[in-house]
Amino acid sequence: MEYQYRDETLLHSIGFNLQRLESILNNGLLSYNKAVEKGLNIAKNYNNPLVNNDYISALKVGFINLDVQNTIYSLYISKGISFIMEGVPYASNQDELFIHRFDEVLIKDEVSPDKFVGLAIPEEYQDMPLTDLTIIPLNITNYPNIVAIIDNYLVFLKKYGLKDIEVVKSDIKDYLKEIVLINQALSKNPSVEDKEELLMDYKDVLEDLNYYLGSLTSICFTKTLGYTPNLKEAVLHISQNKYNIYDIPYGNKPKR
Repeated sequence: MEYQYRDETLLHSIGFNLQRLESILNNGLLSYNKAVEKGLNIAKNYNNPLVNNDYISALKVGFINLDVQNTIYSLYISKGISFIMEGVPYASNQDELFIHRFDEVLIKDEVSPDKFVGLAIPEEYQDMPLTDLTIIPLNITNYPNIVAIIDNYLVFLKKYGLKDIEVVKSDIKDYLKEIVLINQALSKNPSVEDKEELLMDYKDVLEDLNYYLGSLTSICFTKTLGYTPNLKEAVLHISQNKYNIYDIPYGNKPKR
C-alpha cells in the first residue's frame, strides 16, 4: 500500500521495539520530560547532553536527500517502524535548537495519537520473522539504558504470555555481564587493534541478546495468535488494525 507523502509529513522511528510501539499508541509520542511528568517509565536509547529533553526528533519528508549520508532517513527511517504524522508543528534548523541531522526537525513536548495517520515499515522488513528483531540498537553503549529497555520489554511480553520473567532475567544476566566486562576493557584505553576487536565482541553480544529477545517475542506472539506472525502481522495486532502500514518514502529507490 502506498502513502501519499507530502513535504510537511513527519516520521518518527522506533526501530523494531514493539514495546515502544504499544506505548506510543496508548500514550502518544512524548518527549522524555513529558513522559516523566506523566509518570511513564521510558527507556532512552542514547544520552546526548546537547539534546533538549523537551523535544522529540523526527524526519521531515521534504528534507530527504538520498545523496546525503548519516541522516535520520538512512540511519533510522529505513531501518525500523515509523509513525507517520500530519499537521504537527515543528522546529527546524532555522530555530536556535540543536539539530543533529540534515533532515531532522524537533517537536515540542508531545504528539497526540490523533495526529498519527499510519505506520511505515520498509517493504523489505515487513515479512521479517520476529526472531530477527533488533530491539536493542547495536550502537547503544549506556548500560543503564540497555537494562531499562530490557525491563520494559519483558513487562510488555507478559501481556503475550511470558510467565517466568525471573528465569528470563537470569538468562539475560550472562549477556549483561559480558557487556560490563567489554565496557570495562574499553575504558582502559586499549590499542587501536584491541579496541576494534572489543567493539566487534560488543556488537556480537548485542546481536545474541537481540536474538534471545526476538525468539521470546516470536514464542509469545505465536501462543497468543495461534500462528507465527511476521513483523507486519505483529504490528497490525498491536495496533488493533487501526492504522494502515505503508512503505517508507522513496522505499523503491536504492539506499545509499
